[in-house]
Amino acid sequence: MRRDGEANNLTLRDLSEIIGVLHDINYEGLVIKCAGRNIRIPAPPNLRREAAKLVGKRVAILRIGQTVYIRKLKDSSSTDEESFTSEKSVELTLPRKVNHR
Repeated sequence: MRRDGEANNLTLRDLSEIIGVLHDINYEGLVIKCAGRNIRIPAPPNLRREAAKLVGKRVAILRIGQTVYIRKLKDSSSTDEESFTSEKSVELTLPRKVNHR
């Protein structure tokens, strides 16, 4: 049973994005507050280090193939195009999975 305040886990699929406020960073990954819920996204150490600068900020996390992009978004409650313009982007490459046979 999930306790209040506990985050749901989410693994971003290829070509998917999540937008929310970066709430916390811990050894398991990033915690983003999105639609009133805490969502935990597993993240490698290099992504966690870069994301630490953005705690408390509105961010978008996008995965394309083995690359994850995290960017700070302008603070805006509107949904017009300008509110989704990034101020800063960080590109990080995820390690490829190794097939053991």
